[in-house]
Amino acid sequence: MVVLLTDPDNAVAARVRDSLGERGVVCRRGSLAAARHYVRSRYVIFTHPAVVSRRLSQRQVVVNIWHGMPIKAVGLLDGSPDRVLAHWTLASTEIFRQPIAQGLGVPPTSVVLMNSPRLEQLTRRNPHVWERLPIDRSSWDRVVVWMPTYRGREVGEGGTGVEPAPLLSAQGMARLEDVLARRRCLLILRRHPYEAQTQPISVTGIVELTDAHLEAAGTGIYEVLAESDGLVTDVSSIWLDYLVVDRPVIIFFPDLESYIADRRLSLDPYERWTPGPILRTEDEFLEALDIVAAGTDIHGSTREAVRRALMGDDFTDLAGRVLALAGVRRRSDGRRPESGATEGDEPSTR
Repeated sequence: MVVLLTDPDNAVAARVRDSLGERGVVCRRGSLAAARHYVRSRYVIFTHPAVVSRRLSQRQVVVNIWHGMPIKAVGLLDGSPDRVLAHWTLASTEIFRQPIAQGLGVPPTSVVLMNSPRLEQLTRRNPHVWERLPIDRSSWDRVVVWMPTYRGREVGEGGTGVEPAPLLSAQGMARLEDVLARRRCLLILRRHPYEAQTQPISVTGIVELTDAHLEAAGTGIYEVLAESDGLVTDVSSIWLDYLVVDRPVIIFFPDLESYIADRRLSLDPYERWTPGPILRTEDEFLEALDIVAAGTDIHGSTREAVRRALMGDDFTDLAGRVLALAGVRRRSDGRRPESGATEGDEPSTR
C-alpha cells in the first residue's frame, strides 16, 4: 500500500507508517517515486487527484472519495478546465449526485451513493488528541471549533488572490473574550490553509491551529472535531461531515451576498439547507455562541432533518466498503485483503 502525502517526514506521516507497518510505503506527492508507484498501481483511491488524466487506464480501478460534498460549485461548474476522472466517485446522497457528476465531468451512473471514509474519524472518540496538541482540556467546560473558509480565488485559478474570511471587529473580539471566559469555553480557530499568512489572533480563550501545529502533533482536525462540543463555520463543507456527531453547528456568514456574487452555491437557497439559521451580525453570533458554550442545543431537530437529507444515516464500515468498491476483497480470516475484482463485483450505484 502506497500513501502519497504532501510531507512524508512529519508526525502525521509517522502515524501512517506505524499504522501500515511493513506493507506500507509513504511518498511525497508529486515526486518521481510517487509517479512510479502511481503508474504501476492496480488500485487508486484519492481525495485530491495526484495527476490530471485525459482518460482512465484500462488496468487501474480509480475511486475518487473527494474531500467534501459541494456546498459551493466545484470543478467544471466553477470554471475549471479539467475533468476529475474516476471509475467511481462518491456522493453522500442523491442531492449531490448531479453536482458531483457535472462538476467533475463524470457520468452520473459512476457516482456511488456512499459517505466518505473520513467520517469514521468523527464517529469514534479520540480524547488523547488534547495531549498531542497539547491543550489542557480540564481547564475548559466546552470546546468549540471555528472553521471559516477563505474568500476569493487563487491567481492560478483565474482569481486575483485569496482573501481572509471575516471574523470579528476589535469590539466583537473583546465581547467574544468575555463570553469565553464567563462560560469557561475554549474556541479553537482553524482557518483554511490558504490563509496561512494571515495575522495570528491574540485573544484569551482562542487557540489557533495551523497545519504546522497539527503536523507537529501528528493529528488531524477531524480528531479534534470528534472531541469538540460544537462547530462554527460559514460555507465550508465541514459542517456536512460534522452532522454525524449530532452537536451544535453555528453558521456565521456576514458576507453571504458578496460571497455568492463571486461563487454560486450548489445548495441554493442556502438558508433552506443549513442546520440552523444563517447569522449575519456579531450580536447574533455572540448570542448563539453563548448558548452553545452554556451546553444548550436549540436546533437539534433541524440538524437531524438536514443530516438525513444531505448525509443519510449510513456511516459504518466506510473504509472497507471503499476498498470493496475498488475491487479489493477482504478475507474472512482477518488477514490483509486480497486483490482483484471478479465478474459480478461491480457495485450498485445506489
